[in-house]
Amino acid sequence: TATARWARHMGKAASRLQRRRPIKGVAGLLDSPEWQSLNSASQPIKGGVLRKLELIDEASLPPMQVLAATRLEELQRFPANQEGHTLDAREALKPGSHAVIMLVSHRWLRPNDGEIDDEDRSKLKALLEFVRWYRLKYPAREIYFWIDFCCIAWSNRSLGIAALPAYVAAATDMLCYETADYGERAWCRLERAVAYSFMFSGAVPWVIRPGFTSTDPPQPVQSREVPLLDPLEGAVTVLSDMEHITMLLKIAQRSRASEAWGMSRSLKFGEGGTKITASEPGQPRIESDN
Repeated sequence: TATARWARHMGKAASRLQRRRPIKGVAGLLDSPEWQSLNSASQPIKGGVLRKLELIDEASLPPMQVLAATRLEELQRFPANQEGHTLDAREALKPGSHAVIMLVSHRWLRPNDGEIDDEDRSKLKALLEFVRWYRLKYPAREIYFWIDFCCIAWSNRSLGIAALPAYVAAATDMLCYETADYGERAWCRLERAVAYSFMFSGAVPWVIRPGFTSTDPPQPVQSREVPLLDPLEGAVTVLSDMEHITMLLKIAQRSRASEAWGMSRSLKFGEGGTKITASEPGQPRIESDN
């Protein structure tokens, strides 16, 4: 009946409004003068990050959760968020610590099974090897990972996804786990674009690939230019995710965070577009004598 059709229409409209409201709240937060003032590269990192985390909480968004690298080593698996192995990121920034909040960008390897790793645990092994490499390279620092599977409360997935730009902007570093199809995935493209727009180190993310192993002494870092690709042309497993991706991308495109760093970053995709510099631990190149 007409009444039933109208009820369905109003229900869908209310659902769209419910999804957009938190994203608009995130956009307002990131556009606020106080948040922008905390984006300066000269700002003491811990003080700036701590205030960002407080602002996320004050905006009624889910507090940023992180997983200590030491806990990941103990568990030898990726724990689901509801297991309670994460902690509030503000707790990681305890006095005297040298915490690094590192956002992990990756694609889910078995999404239909609800698993982010493959059966051989290739991702877990590579991340643990990276932790070992990083610890040898920077012994005073402590890594705390933000991994979506571990750090988003999936009982309220939409709100956690809406807060993604705020989490990226509050993180101090980014690690990309590059599988062969990483660059094809819309979410992976979006995370790189958001990091470039809001994170000072988003222009030089860490990169590791399946099979990565560390050495002692640690391998030197190899750099390579990588173009940013349009998230709206990427692949998704869940088609409805594209609505989230579209709205989050608009937030990144409006970002003026880089102005506080004395820079001018803008997102441009395609030929002649924006490029980042991937920093990948690896064997030094052997120069030919010829």
